[in-house]
This record gives sequence, structure tokens and C-alpha cells, in this order.
Amino acid sequence: MPAQSFIHTNREPLAADVDGRFFDHLRMARQALAGSPVRRTLVWLGLSILTVILATSAGQIVLNRWNKPFYDALENRDLDAFLRQLTIFAAIAGCLLVLNVGQQWLNQMIRLKLREGLTLDLITEWLRPGRAFHLANAGAVGVNPDQRMQQDAGHLADLTTDLAIGLLQASILLVSFVGVLWSLSSGFVFHVGERSFSIPGYMVWAAIAYAGSASLLSWLVGRPLIAQNADRYSREAELRFSMVRINQNIDAISLARGEADEKRRLELDLAGVLNSLRRIFATQINLGWVTDGYGWITVVAPILVAAPVYFAGDISFGGLMMAVSAFNQVHASLRWFINNVGAIADWRATLMRVGVIRRVLVSADGLHDKEERIDVAESHDGSLAFDDLQLVSPSGCIRLSEPHLRVRPGERLQVTGEAGAGKTLLFRALAGLWPWGKGRIELPTDKQVAFLPRVSYLPPGTLREVLAIRPAAQSSTTRILPKRLPPSGWSGWQPRSAVSRHGTMNSPATNCGSSPSRDCVCTSQTGRLSTRPSRRSTQQRISGSKTCSRANSPAPASSILARNVTMAACSTGQSTLPRTSVGRCSSRSASRMWQRPRLRLDRPGCRPLEQACSGALRSRASAHPSKAWPTTFRHRTARS
Repeated sequence: MPAQSFIHTNREPLAADVDGRFFDHLRMARQALAGSPVRRTLVWLGLSILTVILATSAGQIVLNRWNKPFYDALENRDLDAFLRQLTIFAAIAGCLLVLNVGQQWLNQMIRLKLREGLTLDLITEWLRPGRAFHLANAGAVGVNPDQRMQQDAGHLADLTTDLAIGLLQASILLVSFVGVLWSLSSGFVFHVGERSFSIPGYMVWAAIAYAGSASLLSWLVGRPLIAQNADRYSREAELRFSMVRINQNIDAISLARGEADEKRRLELDLAGVLNSLRRIFATQINLGWVTDGYGWITVVAPILVAAPVYFAGDISFGGLMMAVSAFNQVHASLRWFINNVGAIADWRATLMRVGVIRRVLVSADGLHDKEERIDVAESHDGSLAFDDLQLVSPSGCIRLSEPHLRVRPGERLQVTGEAGAGKTLLFRALAGLWPWGKGRIELPTDKQVAFLPRVSYLPPGTLREVLAIRPAAQSSTTRILPKRLPPSGWSGWQPRSAVSRHGTMNSPATNCGSSPSRDCVCTSQTGRLSTRPSRRSTQQRISGSKTCSRANSPAPASSILARNVTMAACSTGQSTLPRTSVGRCSSRSASRMWQRPRLRLDRPGCRPLEQACSGALRSRASAHPSKAWPTTFRHRTARS
């Protein structure tokens, strides 16, 4: 049965997230770091860089005061004073150099720890039981979670560090030099005709007016960059996903001579990326007119502001340069926003992408909690039971042909059904991944049940680690490994059972390429199941030439699993097992005829549940598209 797959649109709703949920995303990031193991380290690094910035600001004030005697020495042609001021400058510059290097090191460490905290938090939330599956079916927000957790989280950490430290430094310098500039300009007296007047803090008000007008104009011009950057990252992810998909299916594409079609699809994705970049570049060019224009004016602006007082003879040349230096410091602090409009827009777009995926991950367990759910309970006698089970799917309602069924230890169950009958959904409901529906499922304890996906999963590591379903089972796996490998056809691997997959090419996982893939999957499934669990549930299509019963596959598998409750799902007419599929299997005769009718999946008579549950999901999907992930699926291939 083909896997259930869905068409997702990679475009995300931007307007609501950009404007209405910025503080929600900011709060979500704060919560992620609050519970992170790097929280204490980040606090100490933050206090350290605050101390360094305060010391740097003090050094800048000393350097500003140095301007007056230095330029006065030049004006008076005093060589001794000039050389003495150069010595003082060397000492000040040396201290500032040490502080700047220390600040750079702290900047990099904060960047590193911030990325560690964000990425680990996203990985932890993503890999909670069942959440990765839910996210994969969550629509647009679930597309390319790897990029959001790796690239976007790293980019967010870099931007947050740079912007936060830059804003902190600009704020401290502003507070430090506002007082200096106010005192310097308090004695400025303007003469207009026969009248004279003074403006307290004249140069401070001039710097605020100049930088404020530039900031306002820069924000108005650069604000579209927020949505444009978010759109760009979404389209970049779409292009990357298309390339990965082609690489994963390159054999089938080459056999079908589909390179030209895939090339056209990639060209469309690339065109979307380029169009998004063109819009960003156009906005950046318009922003450049503002920022660069104000930048050139800044070269002469402080001198123009103080020129009337200097030409009136109220201040010396050294006093003028001291006032100009203080004005530049205040203006540079106020200009921080102008210089970082593009970075702020990029930061907000990245914060939105990371905040959205974390919000979905955290709230995934509570989505649609008001709809009816399947009751999954633990079986007291170790059996597998179904009571009035009905499954709600995006295309309707599914139920079993037998409303009440109990499979006891030692029995095997075969579930049959036409393509699209819902065998995959039944398998997911057993695993707890599909809770929508009603009825009751009783399962043995988690330690006694193993679920085998259609595509075998072989994690990297040693053979002992691969055969152990959970890390806690590795000790018991070591004891039973010599007994389990020979009947499973893996006895040749026993001497190398502790060799890592990454350390040699002779591991079972990498050797699969030299043998038929289905045989390799079957042997790995058999060996993995026989190490610990006593029940298994398989999700695979059973066909005559592609099962573990073929001649060149390990035959003794049935003896290993003789006392298991085994459930296999297959399409009607494709099983090599007898037509009747429920019965007992003893260790002496794995091919004993089945004694009970087969269990079928069909869709009749489920309309009340479909209307009550699936209809409710669809209504929520139309009202809240971003929250209704179970009902926004659209089939790409045949329905499961």
C-alpha cells in the first residue's frame, strides 16, 4: 500500500504573523531559552559583556576629553604638549583595543550559546513522541522543519546577538555622551543683529532632530523588507526541498527520462526565488537613498551646527572638535536604527519562522482536543483488542469488519483491504499517531510492542545498537546477540557487532547495497524484533516475491517469533498467506491453516461519526487554516 502523502503549499501566511504576533514570537523565544541548559551561561556572558561595554564607554568619554588639549596644542603650535597628548592617546587606545577584542570574544560566545539553546529546544520539542509525525502533516508550517531548526535558528542567533549588543552599546553611549554634549553646548550664545540668546542643550536637540527624521524615513522605506525576507526564506526552502526530492528519486527519474520535466520544475522554483530577491533588492536600493544620503550629510552636520558659535569666537578650535566628537557619538547612537533597518527586518522575519514552528510544536498535543478521540489503553492480559473502532480520515470514515476483536498471545492477525481502505491509518492508530475517531484499542505494554514501518529504519551506529530498539536494551542485546544472529541469517556479522557504521564499510547498514534491498530490510526487521519485544505490528505490502518468505530470505524467522502476536497489513489479493488470516501459529508449524475469517477494512455506515468528528475538523480548517492540520491534507497519490 503506497504511503499516504499530501500536497503542501510552502507559502506561509505572513501578514498576521508579521504584525499581530511579533510579541508572541518574542515571548516564545524567551520561553525556549528560559528552560535551556545554557541559560545560566548566557546570563554570565551577558553580565560580562555589559561590564565591557560600560568600560568601553568610559574610555570613549576619556578619549573625547582628550580632543580639546590635543587640538589646542595644534592650534598653539606647542610641540611638547602635542607629544604629551600622543603618549596619552597611546595609553587610551591600548585599553580600548583590549576591551574591543574582549567584546568580540564575548559576542562570539553569546552567539554560540544562543544557537545551542534555540536549536536544542526545537529539537527537543520536535522529537517528543508523535510530534514529528504531526508536524509533517501540519501543512505549510510543517514543510522543511530541518531548515528552520538548523539554518533559521542559527541565523536568528546571529542576528539577535549582533542587534542586541549593538543596541546595548548604542544606548550606553547615548546616555554617556548626552550629558557631555549638553554641557558643551550650554554656553553657546547666538547673536542675531543686536539680540543675543542661548538654547540649553542646543546640539543635543539638533542631534535628536537630525537622527529622528532619518530613522522615521528609513523605517517607512525599509518596512516592506520584513515580509519580503520571510517570503524569500520560504521560497529558498521550496527550491531546496525540490532539489532534495530529485536527489532522493534520481533512479526513478532517470529510468523515466524525466530530467527535462524536473528541470522545468526547478526553473519555476528558482524563478520564484529570483523574483523575491528582485523585490528585496528594489527595497534596499530605495533604502540606500535614505541611509547613504544622511550619511554624507553627517560628515559636515556637526560642524554646521556648531559653526555659528565658533565664528562668533565663543569657543576655541579644540572646543569645537570636542563638541563635534560628542555630537558624532550621540548621533551614531541615535543612528543605530537607521543603520540596522535591513537587519531588523531580517531578524523579525527569521523570528517569525522560528516562532511559528515552535508554537505549532508546543501546541500540537492540544490541537482538536475537543473532537472525539480513540481510547488507547493497556491490555491486562497482553492481548491486542479492538472494540467498536472507527477511524476518521480526510476522505471519510473507516471501520473494521469485526466490531469486537481480541488477538491473544500466540495468534496472528492479517488485515486486508483494497487500496485506499485505510490500512495505514489503522497502523498509525495502533501506534498512537492517529487519534481521530472513536472506539477502543487495547495494546500490550510499550516494552512488548514493536512497530515496523514500511521503509526499514537503520540508525547509524554499531550492529548491537541497531538491534536494540531502545538504548536501555543494549545490555540485554549483548547477552542474547549470539543466540539471535544465527537463526536470523546474521551470524557472519557477530564478530563485527561492535563496529560502528561510520567507522567501516562492512557494517550491515552499509552492506545493504550489495544485496537485494527487500532481503536486507527483512533480515534487519527480523533481527531487530527478536532482540526484545514479544509482539510486533508490521506496516508493509505483502506480495509474492517481496516478503520474508522468499527462498533466499532467512527461513527460521517464524520460530523466533513463534509466541508473538503478529499483525500484517496487505492489499487484497497480494498476500502469499492463506485467504483466511486470523488464527493460531505454533512454533512447530508456522504454516498451519488459519481458522477464522480475515479482518477487512471498509467504509460503510460511519456517517454519524464522520459528520460529528471529521465535519468538525473541516469546519475548524476553514476557520483556522493554520491550526487545522489533520483536515487540510490533499492527496498527492492514491489515498492510504
